[in-house]
Amino acid sequence: MIFKNYKKILDYCGVFAENRIKKTTWVIQKYIENPMLIVQRKFDFRVWVVVTAWNPLKVYIYDLCYLRFGSQNYGAENLNLFSHLTNNSIQK
Repeated sequence: MIFKNYKKILDYCGVFAENRIKKTTWVIQKYIENPMLIVQRKFDFRVWVVVTAWNPLKVYIYDLCYLRFGSQNYGAENLNLFSHLTNNSIQK
């Protein structure tokens, strides 16, 4: 789902129940409207991180990461999935 408003995300996820906040787990990703490009191609840099505590902050970072590219040149006006998405299954 795509939302432009934080409140709509909370409503969709059912975070508020009977005027109190429920504990939930979320995965949220922001679409970058003006992405950096490499040779006119959108790319995606994947790094895995786990935060196990906030105070004091305890973060684990996995050593291996990877870079994925779109198979076509990126253009904001172009609605072609091959230029916007870097998913392996889409690019194949």
